[in-house]
Amino acid sequence: MNYDRPELRDRLAAAYALGTLRGAARRRLERLMSSDATLAAAVEDWQRRLNPLVEALPPVDPPARVWAAIEREIAATTLTEQTVTRLPAGDASIALRTIALWRNFAIAATAIAAALAIYIAVERPEPGDAIAPIAVLNDDAGHAAFVASTARLSTRLVIARVGAGTGAGPQRSYQLWLLPHGGARPRSLGVIPDLRQTVFELSVENAKGLVDADGIAISLEPAGGSTTGLPTGPILFKGPVTSD
Repeated sequence: MNYDRPELRDRLAAAYALGTLRGAARRRLERLMSSDATLAAAVEDWQRRLNPLVEALPPVDPPARVWAAIEREIAATTLTEQTVTRLPAGDASIALRTIALWRNFAIAATAIAAALAIYIAVERPEPGDAIAPIAVLNDDAGHAAFVASTARLSTRLVIARVGAGTGAGPQRSYQLWLLPHGGARPRSLGVIPDLRQTVFELSVENAKGLVDADGIAISLEPAGGSTTGLPTGPILFKGPVTSD
């Protein structure tokens, strides 16, 4: 592979920052970055441009049952590891109390760690089921403007603005389009409000089409979107759909 091609380097840097570059290809790029300052800078630039997406994602709390399990485990260890009631007098008594105190602390800490480990191993979704970026929509100058994210086997598509950006303007709307594989007619996915993040619930047909789509695009349309079923205004942002 010719890593001297600027367009290839930029695509690889974007894929690395998005997390869609996996396995041997990711490790190979990391080796290249260690000796190629320009490539490393390109990756850092993409990471900086995508930071607003990370900040826009809502925090995810562990399920309530996880904390309940932790509390039960701590309570059980506390009951089974009580400090002895009759201790020798003097320094020996202090020493034994100290040992018992730290033993209970250690057991409680171990219980918390074990419960969290169970959550990480069992409760956390598999990587393929977690929401992940699948496309970066660039403007004509190649600057990232939006990032599209979804999860495997999901009909939910999240569109997040990268950076401050500008709105569609008065009496105008941004409209999102699926570009099916093979150059078929674009399919409307909906109008994008002037917000940092928009969640679309796709039809089953469009969700399936997203898997092998050529790309996603955003056009500038009259307020409320196109009335023809096809883009009527200019395509302002566009990007290919990536896959693992």
